[in-house]
Amino acid sequence: MKRYEISILNEEKKCMIFSTTYASPLDFIKDIENDLKSIVNYSIEVVFDFLLSSGNSKERFGKINYTGSGFDMKSFQFINVPKKNDLRKVSVSYYKNKDENLDNSILTSMQKKMIKKGIAI
Repeated sequence: MKRYEISILNEEKKCMIFSTTYASPLDFIKDIENDLKSIVNYSIEVVFDFLLSSGNSKERFGKINYTGSGFDMKSFQFINVPKKNDLRKVSVSYYKNKDENLDNSILTSMQKKMIKKGIAI
């Protein structure tokens, strides 16, 4: 099983990386970079959702610039994503039916229940 999943958000010119386990997707940054090379050949903002490894904390979301041929490693930063932001809706939509992924995370039982009901956290 891959430890991350890539989702291209064409309308926003963004890409989201979701973890599939409690392991941080940053542990697989070179693999993600190689996968992106076969998907996009243009500059795009890549947003990481560290929900399964960091929980719903201030270090939940990070972003990095992808140049079309690789990551600009110096551009990585954690970002604040407001509660009503569409990125949180995209995230809950992704995780809502992923019971195995949620169970293999650091989330509390209440957070898991909210996500399974489609409530963005």
